[in-house]
Amino acid sequence: MYQGPHSSSTGWRGNLPCVCGPQDGCDVHNPERVLIYYNIRLPVTTKKLNFVQKLLPSTKGVTNVPRPPKFGDYQYSQDGEAIISHLSLDATSVDPLRALHLNIPSIIAFYHLDWARQIQSPPDQGVLVTPSALRCKGICKGIVDRSRINWSVHSLWINGSFYLDQRAVLSIGPRKEDAKYRHSTEHMEEKFKICRHKKFYIRSTSFEGQHGILKATVKYAVKSPRKTLTRDREWHSIYGPKAYGAACNDCCTDMEYQFELVDDRIVVSIMAWKDLGEGKNRFDPKWIIALRGKAQEHNKLPLMNRSYSNSSDLTVRAAALAAEEQPVPQPAPQTTMKEN
Repeated sequence: MYQGPHSSSTGWRGNLPCVCGPQDGCDVHNPERVLIYYNIRLPVTTKKLNFVQKLLPSTKGVTNVPRPPKFGDYQYSQDGEAIISHLSLDATSVDPLRALHLNIPSIIAFYHLDWARQIQSPPDQGVLVTPSALRCKGICKGIVDRSRINWSVHSLWINGSFYLDQRAVLSIGPRKEDAKYRHSTEHMEEKFKICRHKKFYIRSTSFEGQHGILKATVKYAVKSPRKTLTRDREWHSIYGPKAYGAACNDCCTDMEYQFELVDDRIVVSIMAWKDLGEGKNRFDPKWIIALRGKAQEHNKLPLMNRSYSNSSDLTVRAAALAAEEQPVPQPAPQTTMKEN
C-alpha cells in the first residue's frame, strides 16, 4: 500500500479518473465506496464557481475549492495501479476535460495520458487497450429524479494516438401518477457536453397513451457556437428508433445519439469519440483545443478546422469502432504503484 505524500522526488501521485474525493470511485475501481487514495491538490472539474460556492470550503465537484480531508493529508490506496507523474504540476497537466454529463464522475487530464504512454509505449501503428485504471463505468442520476444514466468511459491507443470513448444511456419513464399513461409533458434541461464546441440538450419528454399502449416524444437540440440560433427538434416513438451522427468542425470529436422506446421508458444513448493526440506533449493542439476550446495561433494545425467533407464522414468514430471490432492486445498487469 502506498502511504507517502502527494509528491516527492520520485514524482507526484494523481487520482484515478473516477476519484473526486476520498470515498469516490466508479463501479469498477471502488464499488464499495471505501476509503481510496485522493490527492486534494488536483482539480476535479473545470466548472466555474459562483459566489456561494467560493464561500464553501467543502463544495464537491468544483475546481480549486480546498476540501479538508477526513482522514489526514493523504489517503491509503487500494490495491491496483498507481498513477505516478513526473510532469510539472501546473494547470495544463492537471486540468481535466469536461465530463459528458455533470453527474458523471469520470474526468481525464493530460497526466493520465502521459502516465499511460510511459508504462505502455504504444506503437505508432496498431491498436492497444489502455490500462484498466483509465476505464470506468457506473450509474448516476439525471437532472430529474425519475431519470438515470448508465455511463462508461474507456480509451484506446490507435496508431499512436489516444482515443477517448465516452457513452451515456439516459432512461426516463412517466411519473407514477401517470400510470394509466394519460398525456403528460415534463420540461427538463438535461445537458450533455460533447466537447467544448457542441452540447446536446433534452428539452422535454412527453408520454401519451391509454390502456398501457404508450407513445413518447422527445424534444432536443444540438448547440454549436458556429450557429447563433439553435433549432429544437423532435423525435416521436411512433416512427421507431432513430440514430443521428454529428461531428465537431473545431476539434477531433465525433458524436452519435439514438432514441428508442423500451417498455415504458424513453432511452436516449449519447456517444462521443475524441482523438486527443499522441500524449507526448501537453501543448499538442489536439489536446489543447479539446481542453480549452481553442488553440493559440502558432499551435493551430489544419485539422483544428476540420473540413465539412472530413467531419461528415465521422472519421474519429469510424476509427474507434473499427479498432474495437478487431482483437487487440491487452495491457500487461502493472506492478507499479452527422447532424449539424
